[in-house]
Amino acid sequence: MDISRFVSLFSLATAVPYFIVAVYAGFKQSFREQREGWLVVYLIVSGLWTLGMVLFALSSPAVSAVFALYGPFLLAILLYYLTRSFLHLPVLVWRVGVAGLSWLVIVAAFQLGGRLSSAELVLRLAMLIGWMVVMGATAVITARDYWRRQRQPLHRNRLQYWVWGWLITAVADLLIFAQIITIGTSLRLIAALLIVYVMGTNHLLDVRRIQRRLVSYLVVTLLLGGVYLVGLYVVLPTTLNPVVASVGLTMLLLVMFTPLLRTLQYVVDQLTAGSDYDPNRMLREYSMSINSIVDLSQLETAVVRLVNEAMDIRYGTLYLVDIDAISEARPVYQLSSVQGFGEENLVLGSFDVDSAVASWLLERNQPLTQYDIDLLPRFQNISETEREWLAGIGMDVYVPIHNRGRWIGVIGLGPKASGDRYFENDLLLMSTLADQTAVALENARLIDDLVRVNRDLQEAQTYLKDANHQLQESDKLKSSFISVVTHELRTPFAGLGFSLEILQQHGLDNLTTDQKIEFANLVGGIGKARRMVDNLVAFATFISKQGQLEKTHFDFFAMVTDTLRPLQPLAESKTITFDILQPSSAWVHGDKERLSEVVYHLIHNAIKFTPDNGKIWIRTELENSHLQFEVQDTGRGIPEDRLDGLWEGFTQMADPVKRGVEGLGVGLPLARSIVQEHGGDVFAHSREGAGSAFGFCLPLNGNKKQAPVIPDDKRLSLLFQKKSLLSEV
Repeated sequence: MDISRFVSLFSLATAVPYFIVAVYAGFKQSFREQREGWLVVYLIVSGLWTLGMVLFALSSPAVSAVFALYGPFLLAILLYYLTRSFLHLPVLVWRVGVAGLSWLVIVAAFQLGGRLSSAELVLRLAMLIGWMVVMGATAVITARDYWRRQRQPLHRNRLQYWVWGWLITAVADLLIFAQIITIGTSLRLIAALLIVYVMGTNHLLDVRRIQRRLVSYLVVTLLLGGVYLVGLYVVLPTTLNPVVASVGLTMLLLVMFTPLLRTLQYVVDQLTAGSDYDPNRMLREYSMSINSIVDLSQLETAVVRLVNEAMDIRYGTLYLVDIDAISEARPVYQLSSVQGFGEENLVLGSFDVDSAVASWLLERNQPLTQYDIDLLPRFQNISETEREWLAGIGMDVYVPIHNRGRWIGVIGLGPKASGDRYFENDLLLMSTLADQTAVALENARLIDDLVRVNRDLQEAQTYLKDANHQLQESDKLKSSFISVVTHELRTPFAGLGFSLEILQQHGLDNLTTDQKIEFANLVGGIGKARRMVDNLVAFATFISKQGQLEKTHFDFFAMVTDTLRPLQPLAESKTITFDILQPSSAWVHGDKERLSEVVYHLIHNAIKFTPDNGKIWIRTELENSHLQFEVQDTGRGIPEDRLDGLWEGFTQMADPVKRGVEGLGVGLPLARSIVQEHGGDVFAHSREGAGSAFGFCLPLNGNKKQAPVIPDDKRLSLLFQKKSLLSEV
């Protein structure tokens, strides 16, 4: 077989792999998810170019030479756009492509026009210049991205592979321009396979580690080879059996090879990487350090400090995930607390609940690298806000922290000071550290929550104390105001009353009938006003004296009878009848005058709110050393949701349009204060349209410390246990 046929067959053999790899790249999932199909186009064009040179070399060597000149230039243009796709740059930039194709057309036109011969040096120089421009543009965008990614080891490692692919391609094209076709096409195939490996593999072999291993193997080989040569020329001539000595020396060197290689690798790693750690020792120290910490801020500082001391990273941070803050109004995982070290910009952020990054950290208990976020297709659709925030904090690795199925935190690690990547053993160690951190972090968060709750309670107590003080001051001010106003009003009312009495005795004879009616209304109005003032005086006096009582033993039944007597004329004016049920005697220990005021207000209110021809029940019962008194009317009743407000000061529940009654609303508050000072309690029940019942219960001995507990089923015995008086109405 002649040399030309061998070269042709060899070139054909280098063309076939292009098509095989192109089919593989077209069907592999990772390639189909690339933004453009430039790799497949590049491989197919490379295969067609190589195949064309083979076919035309057998039939038309001149055409094959043209392929050898024009092919590298056209493939350089495709490599430029393939590089842009690889670097995730906008591919539709046509300046280089249009300029390159224009140059190609111009050179071809001159050649076809007969002005240039294919053998002329000018043609080769023209094509070489165009090729250099395009390859230079490819080198520029690669170097620019390499400089931008220099602090990201995984990206830098990936770009180093691409640079090697570019260099091998450049050397191959230069050999082809020099008509060294066989070696040039072989190198081009190697470069293409390297490009396929880089674009089709996410986690590539680390170039720096490979270089360190090669250096270690080379140094060990040279060292052991030198020892072997010294042994051959020094030891062997002095031995009786050279064969045995040679075999023994060889076995000794083989035994020494592995430990010497490990030692040298450790030395090389220390010199180049600058750090090393013992995982077991680090786990022990880490566990002992964080388990004794219950303060959240101290724990955060300890976590990032211990990781920094072990791995010598430039910066790091610990984010706490507030997963309980998720709501329909704010569907995000908020990073609520942060503690870090180093030179990073500690910016708080958040993840959407449907974010691919959040889903990974939530569902998978394994680290996530920024390199994966940048390259893997599943992360290509995250929001620009998240992508900018992640790029801004500059972390290389995110290690999720889970506790009992809950995602509670993230450890962010920046690049190592040595420039190395995070290897599998580093990520495995960080996952283990995250598991140990989870329990301590959850305990610290619980302690922090308890401290915060305790602080909030103390603040609330202080606030309540201040509010209570303000209320007391307000009550004092109100009492003082009422005292001043009522005492000032008593004097003019006394003068008006005296004048009205004189007019009533001596001046009514000269008045007309209408004037007498108006005069009667005037007397009634003045009387009501005086009673209001008297109530205010009594209320203010009782409050200002802080419930001072003058207790004696008296007959409660007789007191009720005496209190009812002045109210009977008012009841008779409205044709209201009384139904009174009392024991023959009921001796109690208390302030007779004050309790008489309570009874008076309850009966007076019942008369006031009962329409004409109504009925009022007055009941007094003795039970278990307690006295229960109640007054029930047949009025309109009061809404249930407004009953509690009746006992507050200056609350008038009457509707003046519907019920036509007046008052300042101090009678019931005064009654409640008096009863409570006696150790008793008040109650009120009402049913709209059927009337109301008011009453109180107090101990017979007047002991304030033995306040009665009045069940609901005992408070209105006549209303709910005996005959329902309300239902009778």
